[in-house]
Amino acid sequence: MLSAAQAGRWDEASDVLLDCQQYPPAYPVLLAGVQSVTGVSELACRRTGRVLRAFGVLGAWLLAVEVLRRRRAEAAVSSSATGASSAGGVSSATGVSSAVGVSSASSDAWSPRELFAAVLAPFLLFFSPLFQHYSGSLFLEVPFAVASLFALRAWLRRADESAQRPLVRELAAGAWIALCVFTKWNYGLLLGAGLAAAWLFEAFDALRAKHIGRFAVRTLFLAAVPVLAFLWWFVLPLPRGPELGALHRASFLAFLQGNQDASMATSWAARALDWALAFLPSARALLVALVGLLLVLPWALRGSVRALLLALLASALPVALHPFHLDRFLVPQLVLVCVLAAIGLSRLAPRSLGGAALAFALLAALALVAPTAEHGLVLRASGLAQDEPATRAYQLDTLAEAASSASDRRLRTAGVERAVHDALLDALARDAGPNARVGWLGVNPEFPPAAIHLGLLARGGSAERFRRDSGRTRSDGKFDMIVTHEFVDPGWNDEQIRGWARGFDVVCVTQPMDWKGRAAKEVLARYRDVLLKDGEWKAAPLATVEVARAMREPLGVQLVALRRSK
Repeated sequence: MLSAAQAGRWDEASDVLLDCQQYPPAYPVLLAGVQSVTGVSELACRRTGRVLRAFGVLGAWLLAVEVLRRRRAEAAVSSSATGASSAGGVSSATGVSSAVGVSSASSDAWSPRELFAAVLAPFLLFFSPLFQHYSGSLFLEVPFAVASLFALRAWLRRADESAQRPLVRELAAGAWIALCVFTKWNYGLLLGAGLAAAWLFEAFDALRAKHIGRFAVRTLFLAAVPVLAFLWWFVLPLPRGPELGALHRASFLAFLQGNQDASMATSWAARALDWALAFLPSARALLVALVGLLLVLPWALRGSVRALLLALLASALPVALHPFHLDRFLVPQLVLVCVLAAIGLSRLAPRSLGGAALAFALLAALALVAPTAEHGLVLRASGLAQDEPATRAYQLDTLAEAASSASDRRLRTAGVERAVHDALLDALARDAGPNARVGWLGVNPEFPPAAIHLGLLARGGSAERFRRDSGRTRSDGKFDMIVTHEFVDPGWNDEQIRGWARGFDVVCVTQPMDWKGRAAKEVLARYRDVLLKDGEWKAAPLATVEVARAMREPLGVQLVALRRSK
């Protein structure tokens, strides 16, 4: 997208944006903007994620403050209703505010309990290993989670009846919701479902208060931006036509239905380890956060806490019930847990400033000191502990790495190690030159097409080749440069295989085809043999690397280039 725009090819840039189908366009647009200043680099993209982490911590603070502000207003309304039916109206109002641990709605001074909650929420998020880890990756969970914090804040700010320009606040909330959806489709829909449930409660309250007309007008403004965005993307994606809208709808539905295979199911024990050891700074911190969630439940009928709890349930339940699980799926829930747990725990904080500060210090020490101390106990409780000493030690080392907050920790992504990544791309770039079309037969999930195209560009590849090849897809939705990255034989006949390969100047294969010993990938060895058997293609070795394997010797992998005979 950026390369096309820099070349003045705005029609091509538009096409690239509209081709962001399974993974929506909001974050790519942001990264394009960043790299227009920094230059195209993987490092710039990763640092953008780190900056977003800082905005996420700020967002946790701002959302907690907004919840506390709304709690004040809700306490004032509740106390007014109570005071109107009692002889001691003023004293009754003071009593309710004191009971919930907030200051009087008419006062700008923050109570110690409010300060405790407002500081604890960003503290928990800042020290979450999961949040820190994925902010350094190019996955979309952290960008979505950050956007969701500001979307929820905008949602709560709509409830301020005394605010000027309330319809502008509705438009702003709708714009944030649309941004969330266009950052990550599935998480955006889950957030939208939670807020839709919150909207139903608001509608009931408006109906009971006989304000339904004003509420309907506000709802129209709230829905305006998301509806227009959805119509543009799924119905008439200008400047293209409705045919692309139909393709967007089909791709969207296919994406939502993916990863349903029972063979991909993740055990509850493995999921529990992700929660216990990497979600928050320690398993102890998670237990404390769960106490906070229980303490916030009595406020669940009120608008601010109710909206966040509904958003959390809408996010957590589908992820928990889905057969496929990865630890990064928990990131959108993490930000909500941090805010809600902080609000709930504030109910236990001392009412004096010194006492609240001491309680915060003790809680911080409990969460951060010796965070791996209980790993052995948690591993045994999960039932996944191995008796063999070397295997057990490896398990504990892996868990310690997952829970580490060190700045130099290795990113737990599915990609190959950096040395292997660089060695393969260096060899391929030398062989392919700046312009050759590159295909890859049997590409591994650990080495995706995007990494190949970006790596070639960074090693002297032409921008023209990058724009020409990186976004090319076939009618089946797969990247043109690969046959498949999945572990099933697509069932091509010999002529289909040859026809695909002839679209490239060089076709890469590795020996073995799969780097992790997954036999299902070896079915594509037949495709390689089809190309070599009649002499049309010749093989030339390019490089040999060693791919690390858990608890086993490294695997030697040879990169081979297939070129058509002259």
